[in-house]
Amino acid sequence: MSVNNKYLTDKQIQDAYIFMDGTFNKSTEFDHGLFSEWLILKTILDDEYEEEIEVAKVNLYLFNGDQVDFYEAADSIDGDQEFVASRLLNVF
Repeated sequence: MSVNNKYLTDKQIQDAYIFMDGTFNKSTEFDHGLFSEWLILKTILDDEYEEEIEVAKVNLYLFNGDQVDFYEAADSIDGDQEFVASRLLNVF
């Protein structure tokens, strides 16, 4: 999870009306079984300008383990995901 606007105070975030936006994509590397979704939490601090401010963003990966190998899916995303997947597979 990341916060792109570091100038928001705790009070502003606590009092804000938070809404969610996002995108949902099917993997181009696999025919089926792997999707990614960006979820973005936003708020509007000033009613006059109605400018949307990003509060937080998270990227979720959804995969069907019956259709896609966990390690191969993680490796297709990026090196960080591959690193985490390799450690998880060693533990489990």
